[in-house]
Amino acid sequence: MTVCVTALPLGLVVGVEQADGGYFMPLFVVTAEGTALDDGLREQIAAAIRRRLSPRHVPDVILPVHAVPRTLTG
Repeated sequence: MTVCVTALPLGLVVGVEQADGGYFMPLFVVTAEGTALDDGLREQIAAAIRRRLSPRHVPDVILPVHAVPRTLTG
């Protein structure tokens, strides 16, 4: 599923099962040129995910990255 936030052309979420039985879900995002990933944008992303998917899909943390690795299959 895709959640559209125009300031984010690309993102990647990873689900990590932890040794204590917990689950950690970070979201890595590439921001559009000149866009800073500040608290306001983080809340906009979380609100869009909450609204278009569900609250359980909201990541634990949203982190900026310069690029998301891609393979031949995506």
